[in-house]
Amino acid sequence: MHNIVIEMKQKNLYKIAQVIFWSLLFLFSIYHFGHFEQRFGEATILTCLLMPLVMITAYFIVKHLIPHYLLKDQLWYFFLYLFYTFIASIYGIVIILYTSLAWMAGYSYYKLLAPIQSFYSFVGTTYFFILLFVTISVTEQWHTMQRKYLLALQGKSEAELMFLKTQLHPHFLFNTLNNLYYLTLQKSDKAPEVVMKLSHLLDYVLHQGKETWVNLEVEWEKMQDFAYLESMRYHDKLELTMEANISLALYQVPPLLLITFLENCFKHGVKNARDKAFIIVRIEIEKQQILIYIKNSKAIASQNAKSLGIGLENIRKQLDYLYNNQYQLHLKDYSDSFTVYLTLPAHEQH
Repeated sequence: MHNIVIEMKQKNLYKIAQVIFWSLLFLFSIYHFGHFEQRFGEATILTCLLMPLVMITAYFIVKHLIPHYLLKDQLWYFFLYLFYTFIASIYGIVIILYTSLAWMAGYSYYKLLAPIQSFYSFVGTTYFFILLFVTISVTEQWHTMQRKYLLALQGKSEAELMFLKTQLHPHFLFNTLNNLYYLTLQKSDKAPEVVMKLSHLLDYVLHQGKETWVNLEVEWEKMQDFAYLESMRYHDKLELTMEANISLALYQVPPLLLITFLENCFKHGVKNARDKAFIIVRIEIEKQQILIYIKNSKAIASQNAKSLGIGLENIRKQLDYLYNNQYQLHLKDYSDSFTVYLTLPAHEQH
């Protein structure tokens, strides 16, 4: 009963948060369109025309396309209906622009509000509003799922293990979607690949992340997807090396374990780097043991081991639970680099 009350309160808070979000976005839109020429009356009318289109498109993506197609790995239908949604919204934007031209500008292009004189700029602004709401909604749903896992499995040993499994940071999702936004504006050929990798990674976190063991080859593939999506922000600023000279498909590891260490490399080693940063990841098999070596550069002399905080403590507890102390984890924190040496028993795939 207590859990139900908590869940109802959280839903009510979420609804209030949505009202606040749309109200703030409405005010920001008026300021954005009107402050160049102090034409806030026309900006208010334009915002009243635009907001219904933004809200309908955003809610359709969040409430229908993502849960029914993207998260169920029905990518063909997801992209198909996303394309239809894009066409419909573009049609709506054209109607809004034509209405503005006829109603507020008397069919004079130069009397239009400055921010909408460029069609591409107006489209970019519209889709930025949509992307912002989709990102916030997906992040909130992510946190909700985590809370449900903890409440549903509370008091069981399996619940503790599920709690210890690290989920990808919401900032990673926001950064990836932000990169995707700019790729779509530039009509980059990389955009479909980014969506595919993100979809597979989310599916892995939400589904296989609940398992006790996963195939090491699968974990390695998701590490590469994660590294690819993160490294997009750094371009030539990052030198990334990932090597595995073994048959990974033969062995098992806890899901998300290695991705957690890799996420730490980006968060504390690459994010604030002034010069070119590096990350090195190697996996080897020796004497029935999996040897994992992860090293990253550091921008400043900070203690990465401490910056891992609760994450590091949870990793140790997960390893204790699964390997019964039959593992070795050594962290080396130097002034210019941070290194992880992890040795695990080589559990073979059955």
